[in-house]
Amino acid sequence: MSLIRLLLLNCLLLVTCTALAQEKPINFGFRAGAGIATLSRGVAQDIGIAKKDKPVAGFSAGAYASVTLGDFSLQPAIYYIAKGAQTTEDVYSGDIGYRAYGKLHLSYLQVPLNFIYNIKINDGTYFIGGGPYVSTGLKASFKPSSIDGLDKIDNWPDTQYTFGNTDTDGFKRFEYGINMLAGYRFYNGLFFNGGFDLGLTNIRSQSYLYKSSKTRLAVISLGYQLP
Repeated sequence: MSLIRLLLLNCLLLVTCTALAQEKPINFGFRAGAGIATLSRGVAQDIGIAKKDKPVAGFSAGAYASVTLGDFSLQPAIYYIAKGAQTTEDVYSGDIGYRAYGKLHLSYLQVPLNFIYNIKINDGTYFIGGGPYVSTGLKASFKPSSIDGLDKIDNWPDTQYTFGNTDTDGFKRFEYGINMLAGYRFYNGLFFNGGFDLGLTNIRSQSYLYKSSKTRLAVISLGYQLP
């Protein structure tokens, strides 16, 4: 599945929602949020990694369509997502490899399809729901903060990874998972919500350091839904 196919998939979801909207109300909205991202990783048995992974800042921003189905709504969306972790990776200077600790930054274009339950109270609406998502990798980089055996790394360049399924690639192109969200929407369309993305697939293309790596992202978002 290419990036173009992913965009076409989202367009198909929006067209489907528009068709449904001939009978059901449809609204469009926007949201952006920040939070923390980390990775759930299984370390290879023969690799010694002393430092534990820690979270990094995460980010999410995009747009969605919402088709009203009684107290429920169906919401296809498209988001730019920033994930990653403070973690251990191998870095290289020519043919020489070093074990390093630093910030791994991953950016994705993500397409979720959420099923939302809406609870109207007074002039506002509580909502809770979730659904599956598929994302395609846009950029992956690693910035070391310390390197084993080296005292000074001020000019050490960031490692840039490619996406693919071979051992020479850093990360797989596509990721799949489940996202969950809950929040409150005011009568004027403004809303806030908390969300959590649970990656279900191993995003690493090679398994030298880690048997598996799965993304995690928790965000607090603000948004606006058009009337």
